[in-house]
Amino acid sequence: ATADDLRWWAGWTKTQVKRVLTALKPVEVDLDGTTGLLLPDDLEETEKPEPWAALLPALDSTPMGWHERDWFLGDHGPRLFDRAGNIGPSLWW
Repeated sequence: ATADDLRWWAGWTKTQVKRVLTALKPVEVDLDGTTGLLLPDDLEETEKPEPWAALLPALDSTPMGWHERDWFLGDHGPRLFDRAGNIGPSLWW
């Protein structure tokens, strides 16, 4: 996640996010050209999972928890989210 994602998800101020990140000491990683933050204990690479599908209800926190969504939505964002930033029920494959 990025610091903006954390601020968006938690509803914190930039000062609160900075305080928490200073205490956690995350490692900066590249997320397709954006700087993301990862806890040091989570640096180990994992195997690629088998294909799977997820049926998510409206307002699910999985897709709504990201401030910047283009990296996983591409051009589909406007069809999934309303003008207030809420997502309806969705199928993820």
